[in-house]
Amino acid sequence: MAFRPVSRPQRQLRLRCLGGTYAICRAPADADTAWARGELVMICHSTSEKMETTVVCDVTSVPLTVEHDAGWRAIRFEGAFDFNEVGVLAGVLEVLAEAQVPVMTLSTYETDYLLIKAHLSERVRQVLEEAGHQFIEPEGT
Repeated sequence: MAFRPVSRPQRQLRLRCLGGTYAICRAPADADTAWARGELVMICHSTSEKMETTVVCDVTSVPLTVEHDAGWRAIRFEGAFDFNEVGVLAGVLEVLAEAQVPVMTLSTYETDYLLIKAHLSERVRQVLEEAGHQFIEPEGT
């Protein structure tokens, strides 16, 4: 599949690939999620989603009895972003959408994360670097 040229984002971001492989899990709202471990753990519950809880965590911590989709890698946006900043996440998502890359996003109080399927990791890195974003290596490498 040929890559389409990508437009340069207004802001170049520093991105870091987290170690490990992640799973996106579905559990009942009242489920004990103490098993969730990893460098990135997100637990989200919404009453509008059939009273279910979504858990993102390292795939090695997921019990066999928990419904999940495995094989995800995580990319963290380095630095804190002010709540008033516009288009930080949208600029990256636009580039990935142009390249036909499916993505799941997570946001915390300070930054954003992308979850992409592991088999697309190199393609995602190439597309984002071509768009002007910089990947920084994990500490100790």
